[in-house]
Amino acid sequence: MSLAGVFYRRLVSGSLTQVGDERQLHFFDAFELVFKDLEPEFLPKAARNFCALLAHHLELADRFTPALRARFEERGAQMVRALPPELVAESVARMSAEREAALRALVPDLPPSPHVRVRRDREETS
Repeated sequence: MSLAGVFYRRLVSGSLTQVGDERQLHFFDAFELVFKDLEPEFLPKAARNFCALLAHHLELADRFTPALRARFEERGAQMVRALPPELVAESVARMSAEREAALRALVPDLPPSPHVRVRRDREETS
């Protein structure tokens, strides 16, 4: 497909970054296509991007109706579980604590992070 007509619209009332309807579920369809056609060496980056975008959508999930939120969460959990666990663990380890918590709430059986997270919200005292 030609990208000549693709534009990124942000903070526009009708853009996908603002609406909370059925169109949000197409996020999963798009990533299913990405994962299906992806060269193996790009899978770690695609997994990181998927997890980050999923966490972002979960942070904004109050814009969904309860039924749509349930469908969104179910589909998100299914796709996370379909990814290689080590890539999910690595992806989650690179996220903010808030986004990690959102994903762990969605998929409680996520593997533990391979890294120790250092809290950055406290001031150092000398």
